[in-house]
Amino acid sequence: MAHAATRTPATAVQRGSATRHRRTGAPTRPRLGASSTTHTIKWRLSSAKRVAELDDEGLAWSVAQLRAEAYFEESTNRFKKSLERKYAQREEEALLAHLRLKPGAKCWDGSNVKVCLLVHGDQSNDDVIGALDVSLRDDWVYLDNVCVSEEARRRGVASALVRAAAEKAAGWGVHAVYAHVVKGNTPAEACYARLGFVDSNDEARHTVIARALPHLPPGARLIQADLPLS
Repeated sequence: MAHAATRTPATAVQRGSATRHRRTGAPTRPRLGASSTTHTIKWRLSSAKRVAELDDEGLAWSVAQLRAEAYFEESTNRFKKSLERKYAQREEEALLAHLRLKPGAKCWDGSNVKVCLLVHGDQSNDDVIGALDVSLRDDWVYLDNVCVSEEARRRGVASALVRAAAEKAAGWGVHAVYAHVVKGNTPAEACYARLGFVDSNDEARHTVIARALPHLPPGARLIQADLPLS
């Protein structure tokens, strides 16, 4: 994939707010590679939501906005909105570049396959309230860029995304998934613990990921879970 925006670790954020809109004029494109599975998830406080694979270029901007809001949520920079906009533009470019990859081509970070999963909200299919990336690297899978909009937190969105990602990984024939979590990100730590993730002692794998994601925050620790999830 073409150069992407600064990547955030898998469990560094479950954040983001504001309304996201589809870019107009972007064509709907067919799926690349294996067919996408749509999962139905019951929310505690709302009707069923859907986890699906990003395969529509028109939704790339919605996902990019969500990631930008998450990345800069705690920023006090006076130019925060401008930074968010530029970040979102770079993220959209990266997502579009990925969607346009030819089958079999490797991604920008060396992944054999990279899939973006997203959760639609109530209003329409254009309403994206959560997303994450699932990357296949040889015989293992890595999760990153987990983000959930502010209004949708504590409703099982992140858990639903991770479970859907685990199903995708199992379909690729792997037996474990990996992610990074930043110490002190209590919601993320609790979410992954409930799903059966534990600390990983695989320093070699951590090094491989850190090289692909050079902006991994200091202190981010590698976690892993065997499939199927608990």
